[in-house]
Amino acid sequence: MIYTDRDKLVIEVKKIMLEKGISQKALADKLGIMPQSLVKVWEKKNFSFEDLKKICDALGVDFDITFQSKGL
Repeated sequence: MIYTDRDKLVIEVKKIMLEKGISQKALADKLGIMPQSLVKVWEKKNFSFEDLKKICDALGVDFDITFQSKGL
C-alpha cells in the first residue's frame, strides 16, 4: 500500500491495534507515556519516522519502506 499522508498511516496503525486487541491506553503504557500524549502523537502534523518506529516496536510489528518511481 502507498501512504500519501500522515492520516492514512495513522489509520493503518490503528487497524493493527484493533487486530491485536490493544487499546490506546495499553499502547500508551507500553510506550511509557500518558494516553493523552498518544493522542497528541496521532494529531501531530509531522508524524515522524521515530514515532512510527516506537509505536511499531510496542505493537510487535515491523514496517517496510519501499521507494517507487512515479512513472514520470
